[in-house]
Amino acid sequence: MSREPATILVVEDDPEVRESAVRILEARGHRVLAVADGEAALREIERPWPIDLLFTDIVMPGLDGFMLARRVKERRPEIKVLYATGYADRVHAEIGVLYGKVVPKPYRARALQEEVDALLGTLPPEDSGYWREKAQQFRDAARRQNGVEAMVLEKRASEFEAMAEKMEG
Repeated sequence: MSREPATILVVEDDPEVRESAVRILEARGHRVLAVADGEAALREIERPWPIDLLFTDIVMPGLDGFMLARRVKERRPEIKVLYATGYADRVHAEIGVLYGKVVPKPYRARALQEEVDALLGTLPPEDSGYWREKAQQFRDAARRQNGVEAMVLEKRASEFEAMAEKMEG
């Protein structure tokens, strides 16, 4: 893909994994900012430079990757998101992924590069099918929960359904 180098914010609490990701992404020509936790990532987001992609671990102390992505998208909705986790099958099956895609750990350089290229080369999903699929993922997750958790997931599913209906009508 011939394109301008992207600026990627890598958030990973394991120093060796973080450095590996930085090497892979820099070898591809990207500018990389690397931090060890969600709070440091939020400080980077507040700075005036452009960031094209957030590449974050899901399971981290403090802010997990999902909460970090939500806060980043609230502040800078144009930033794309790629998650990394050793629990990729469980993440997709149980809760789905709202803002981006997941690369399973351990990942190979090529797999990471391909996911980054795919995310940076596509527009955000704008068709109703995407939002209906997300609504179904959250409804499925709500059925496996109870109490407040189920209500929160069901509310989010309804919001996605409303977004799909708005796009269709």
